[in-house]
Amino acid sequence: MITAIITINDIITAGIAITAFSLLLYALAFNLRNRVARSFSLLMLMVVVIYSAEAIASNAQDIELMELLMSVEWLGIIWLPATYTRFSKSLLSTTGLSVRRGVYWYSFFFSVAFTGLLLSGNLVGDLVQANIPAPHLRPTTWSLVFTLYYGFTIALSLYNVYRAHQRTRTTTMRRRMVYLFFGCAAPAVGAFPYLLYGSEVAQGIPLVFWLVALMLNLTTGAFIVIMAYSVAFFGVSLPDRVVKSRLMRWLLRGPITGVFTLGVVTIVRRLGELYGGTPYSAYVPISMVVSILLLEYLVTLFGNRIQHVLFYGPNNTDLEELQAVQERLVTESDLQQFLEMTLGAIRELTRADSAFIAAVDGLDLKRIASSGEIRLAVQEAETKRRFDFFPEFKDFFHGHQSEGLFSEEYYSLIPLYTAGNAGSLSVNGNLQASGQRELIGMVGLEQVAIDDLEEDQDESLSFLLERITIALQDRRALTTIFAALRNLSTEMDSIQRIRANARFTPESLIDSIGGDETGDHDQGEMARWVKEALTHYWGGPKLSENPLTQLHIVQAAKTAADSSNANALRTVLRGAIEKMKPQGQQRYTNDWLLFNILDMKYLNGKKVREIAAQLSISEADFYRKQRVAVDELTRLILKQEAASITPTDLDAGSGILR
Repeated sequence: MITAIITINDIITAGIAITAFSLLLYALAFNLRNRVARSFSLLMLMVVVIYSAEAIASNAQDIELMELLMSVEWLGIIWLPATYTRFSKSLLSTTGLSVRRGVYWYSFFFSVAFTGLLLSGNLVGDLVQANIPAPHLRPTTWSLVFTLYYGFTIALSLYNVYRAHQRTRTTTMRRRMVYLFFGCAAPAVGAFPYLLYGSEVAQGIPLVFWLVALMLNLTTGAFIVIMAYSVAFFGVSLPDRVVKSRLMRWLLRGPITGVFTLGVVTIVRRLGELYGGTPYSAYVPISMVVSILLLEYLVTLFGNRIQHVLFYGPNNTDLEELQAVQERLVTESDLQQFLEMTLGAIRELTRADSAFIAAVDGLDLKRIASSGEIRLAVQEAETKRRFDFFPEFKDFFHGHQSEGLFSEEYYSLIPLYTAGNAGSLSVNGNLQASGQRELIGMVGLEQVAIDDLEEDQDESLSFLLERITIALQDRRALTTIFAALRNLSTEMDSIQRIRANARFTPESLIDSIGGDETGDHDQGEMARWVKEALTHYWGGPKLSENPLTQLHIVQAAKTAADSSNANALRTVLRGAIEKMKPQGQQRYTNDWLLFNILDMKYLNGKKVREIAAQLSISEADFYRKQRVAVDELTRLILKQEAASITPTDLDAGSGILR
């Protein structure tokens, strides 16, 4: 019984290391730019070190190697509180609470100090492995000091996660903060080396010890996944269902497959050792390969169904239809291949030496497919406008009057129309259609007398021409769809960014609306720079390193006052704000509103709530008016810059407006 529990515990311990490493890679791959995700990556790195060393040490036979691995495990435990501190600080900052940096540097210095004690042999003693369920390093007086520091720092970090939860306003993020709180608690509790103080109890009741250890490891493994789930939404602007689906597939193909394979191989190896005396046999690699292939097969077979059931909810039908469209979408290359195959069939049917298809593309007639060696006259026409493609075809293309066939020097030309609800395409009998018709292209056949075709040939050719017409209609529809998608992409990205910012506080939602979404892209980009400069008006990198420092008016102010870029930009901003000031004594009326917002918020540094109360407006209205004020300030600066740039400057391509 105990042997089986120990085996399962060893598998779970290694599984935690595999899972933590997989989640570390996930954070590095998808949201590394976010500070919460970076802090989470460091936390997972410590978990990998701790549980990898423990898993290897539990199966090591050499005493010196075991003691070295125990020391490596302790190194991860020593730095775990520091990573928790950094993580909780990043979480608080994300919710808009500024945290003094010095308050949290203590964990870094303590980790350095305890690392020195570990390397000197004072933090823990020698390896103890006799008459105990599991080997451990002997405790010392400094071990007790570290335990107190460990408990205090972890408790403080969890308190900060609680504070972040209290500051979060949206229901979804409050729920995820709860997940994050318990997810943070599990690795901290599960990673602590309890045998420092409980070796005698463990020795007396080993079954209870191993059951408790197993439960702690199972809890830790489950909650680091929950923790990763909550962190996965930080720093991304994708819809929640996409984030969930991506994480699910990562877990299925990564840690779940890895842990399952490890478990199967470990059981096979230990059964072989128990019954055959040989731990490594042919069954070990076979079981490994079968496990991996089986899991990958199941993920491929049922992965989409699982994510639809778990994540798509009421939108399941719409998303399935979109996915079906994606899978069945005919690309330009697919259409090209289809048209070339159809032309080949037409050449076989009519015995034409060559054939081509031309499609109406705006004001041009563009050759999009060909079969056989095209005559030189047609090749040269590729570079000409539609009206020069074939002179005989021009009048037909203009008026849409004639429905007959046309003959060029080498080719018989067959016009292709889009049809109404009903219509039939006949070569000898011309195109007959009801409803509105529109010329969509033509087919050219070399040295073929269309009128001499037999009835069955005419019927087959009409069928093939109808398929070409449908393909050309699909080509036009795809062009329209892709153009619409490109137009929507900017708005969709903007909506997703707003949703991502609004996950934490309502203020972040208000601040995210507007931004660069003005009609003038250049002014929208410049408005962002202006707002960043105002945010750090009294000092900071967004002022000193702002792209606005390259403006002519800023450089002129710098030269005139012999000052720095930051001071010159500050002077320009202050002067532009002053130009927005109405005549007369300052009042709190509507005509003074934009100036008062910039003056009170940025020049005088007052709080938003205080300004809103003094101006008798709501906070939401304040943020809307603030965007208007920043846009107006940007227009003034652009006007001043334009007036300062000479034609010589423009020809040289200098300045920020190039």
